[in-house]
Amino acid sequence: MTSFESRFFDKFSLNELVKRSESVIGLNCSGGSAGGGGISMGAGGIGKNQSNLRRTESIGCQIADATQFDEGKLIQALKQIVEQDLGTNKAVIIKSESREANNFSLQYTLEKIAGRVEISGKKSGNFYTLTADLQEKSSAR
Repeated sequence: MTSFESRFFDKFSLNELVKRSESVIGLNCSGGSAGGGGISMGAGGIGKNQSNLRRTESIGCQIADATQFDEGKLIQALKQIVEQDLGTNKAVIIKSESREANNFSLQYTLEKIAGRVEISGKKSGNFYTLTADLQEKSSAR
């Protein structure tokens, strides 16, 4: 963790978030031939007095039981966990949006950091892909 990123940003894991959710009924996100896999990418710029960090994570899951899978419940459960994690890290949520049942975004501040996390889901046949996009901008502490 650099002095420019928050503990929330440093510890964030979409895979762990999905595991912590009790609303993954009907999904198999365990990997292997029956489940899915994940990918994570990050980029950033750190200057003398500021930083701009970004990370994108994605996880693919197989819809094992379409009758039990509820996308809206899953997205809401993930949003609640992210809100709790932000609160635990003493971040203040300044804006919350859910434009559709398959996504949400939260903007937050923490000391001299302004951040945003967006999680969205997309169904394609028997597969469901979750993507998280995290951004943080900060000035020197």
